[in-house]
Amino acid sequence: MTRALRTSIKLYQTLSQQLEDMDVKIGLLVQNRISLHDVQAHHSQMSDLARGPKSSMSDQPSVGCSFLGGKGLKSLTKEGRHLLEGYQNLFYLLQTQPRYLSKLLFCLPQSKSMHFLQDVIFSLFNFGSSKRDEYMLLNLLKTALEEEIKCKFKEPVDILKVYPQVLKIAVNFSRQHSGQNALREILGPLIQRVVNDKSTVFETNPIEIYNSWINKMEMTTGAASDLPRNVTVAEALAHEEVQKRLQKGIQSLQETVRLFLERICEEREQLPYSLLHTARTLHNALAQRFPGFPEKDLLKVIGHVVYYHFINAAIVAPDAYDVVTLPADKTLTADQRNNLASIAKILQYAASKKGFGEESSHLKVLNPFIIQCHEKFKKFLTRCCQVEDLEEHFGVHAYSEATMIVKPTILISLQELWDTHQLVLQYEDDIAPKQSDPLHSILEGLGPLTSVRKLLGGSSTDSLLPKGDITLTLSNSKLEVLTEQMSNGKQEPNQSQMFIMAKELLVALLPFLKGSSLTEALDAQELPGQNEQFLKQQNSIHSQQSGNNSNLHLSKRRLQLWLGKLEQQGLVSSENDYQQLLSSVAKDIINRGQYCQARRNEMVLLKNTISSLEQKNQWYQKQVEFYNKYIETCLASLDSGKKRVHTLRLSGQHPGKAKTQKVLKYTAAQLHAKGVLHQMQGLPSNQFKSVQFEISPSESVGVFLVKGCFMGIPMDSAEIDIQELLQLQYEGKAIMDMFGKAKVNVNLLLFLLNKKFYGKS
Repeated sequence: MTRALRTSIKLYQTLSQQLEDMDVKIGLLVQNRISLHDVQAHHSQMSDLARGPKSSMSDQPSVGCSFLGGKGLKSLTKEGRHLLEGYQNLFYLLQTQPRYLSKLLFCLPQSKSMHFLQDVIFSLFNFGSSKRDEYMLLNLLKTALEEEIKCKFKEPVDILKVYPQVLKIAVNFSRQHSGQNALREILGPLIQRVVNDKSTVFETNPIEIYNSWINKMEMTTGAASDLPRNVTVAEALAHEEVQKRLQKGIQSLQETVRLFLERICEEREQLPYSLLHTARTLHNALAQRFPGFPEKDLLKVIGHVVYYHFINAAIVAPDAYDVVTLPADKTLTADQRNNLASIAKILQYAASKKGFGEESSHLKVLNPFIIQCHEKFKKFLTRCCQVEDLEEHFGVHAYSEATMIVKPTILISLQELWDTHQLVLQYEDDIAPKQSDPLHSILEGLGPLTSVRKLLGGSSTDSLLPKGDITLTLSNSKLEVLTEQMSNGKQEPNQSQMFIMAKELLVALLPFLKGSSLTEALDAQELPGQNEQFLKQQNSIHSQQSGNNSNLHLSKRRLQLWLGKLEQQGLVSSENDYQQLLSSVAKDIINRGQYCQARRNEMVLLKNTISSLEQKNQWYQKQVEFYNKYIETCLASLDSGKKRVHTLRLSGQHPGKAKTQKVLKYTAAQLHAKGVLHQMQGLPSNQFKSVQFEISPSESVGVFLVKGCFMGIPMDSAEIDIQELLQLQYEGKAIMDMFGKAKVNVNLLLFLLNKKFYGKS
């Protein structure tokens, strides 16, 4: 199964590279002045074909000719192409490996890091507009949040004092991405009810209640009250009417808060996954960073994020967050805002388990209610932290990138491209400390920062960076080459791989081991027939890893070798008879049911992946076939420019009397004079007139047959493919070899062929 998967991935990589090479060929033919109308007509057909089956991990539209790169043909040079591929690889690496950007964020001053987070990073992930982009963005925010907690905070409560910038971005993303609709769904009806109830005021300030009572009495009786206006809280509470009104306000507030809390707790599933995953990441990172910190206190921190930073603002200012819809000529009244603020305050106290003290002794009666609400909040916040992994939620696995038919793209401004390249160069050693890191290779290939200008067809000495955006089709071609190079080298397995290999070998040997210890069992003599039974077992389970089709004796010796290596690395010890390995095997046996299910799930994943790769490879093969036909059409269109060509005779015939035929005849001296022929091996220039060349079209479009004669004696012949000439020109090779003897100027030979055969000048 895994071999079939590797074969499919290898085929996809080959086809992908073939398509990229054909992109260059098409671009070179276009640059060789093919009719743009013809190119556009075929480009639309290519776009239709490319809109075939789509990957489940990308909603991006397909692009027919990727060589256009969103910038036009002017940048289709080998250097421009190389730079484009370099940036495609760089941004693919930054997008898929979150460790780079998460480390970079904490190398920057806070003013720069916030700009980088809000602008560049969101552009890099297309603002989470597709499943793949959202997965990658949340993966980065998760890594960055873990890094920030590990590096910046000494106590969990520090988060309540200094709001982490990554956490702020994560919560804002949740609100903007899908949280606004969720808040409207959860809170909208209740807030609307509070807003519409004009008879209820949650007044809990005794002085305000006292003054309101006096105002109502005077309005009712028409006589001035003899009660004093300026009173303290205690003096106001001395009046029974104030106490009664306060108690009524508190009861009404409690009932409303209870409704809000129940609604919030019931609708946990409505909250954005991104917010829930952020809560889980925060909880786990704090628990790991501060082991032993009480769970109840961890949940207070989670409540500060989930309730205070996400939900609270929508209750306090529902009009600003579009949670309720008000008429165009209406705004919330002071009483309505006070009511909502009172509800939000009690919920905030409940989330953080904060009660009223002596400064508000008249509200201490609410403290038992706040504690009850806090217990409900704890259960709710615990559930908020219990959410599936990113990979499970988005259906991402190790082969997701390989099975995408349409490559991911990003639209990024040239300034953002420049800024990112500059910062990655500046902090290269900080974000990639290992010399073997692929980032170093990619940055080395890109060269200095001024290459951004050269990418756009300009000069590295230009003082101003052009404005505008660029579309990058992200690619991992450089990473695939590096991985291939690493896999071709014979590297020692790491510690984890060694331990697993030793376990697999031990499991295969267990039925044939007898003794009081593992050491004794491995040294014991084989019993008659054991080797045959061992080989039969190996063949029946097709195990290529555990026994490598070796006999019983060699397998025992191999296990002893692995045990020795593991002991050198401190993973096992011969003093306790390799108990670490034996305990791990025993644990695997106990949990074999779970492992079997996981293995079955993995097999289903592999089968689905192979099916997706086969579908992708079929699509690529169709693209290759179409590209071939398109190139043939492009080459055929070259001949349509001029039906008949003229011949210049070598014998000094007057050009005006040229005979019409599809053959060009030149002496070497004439070609040398035109600059086409550079030199001929072993022949001085004064003898060039004795050499004659004939150039004629072959039966293959775009291919020419060149014959040579020296003093009437036929020499070698050669075929010249115009696509090969264009490729040499693209690669910057000015001189080509012909016959193994003649050195020809590539540019001037192309000019000659275009002029004489295709009517170009």
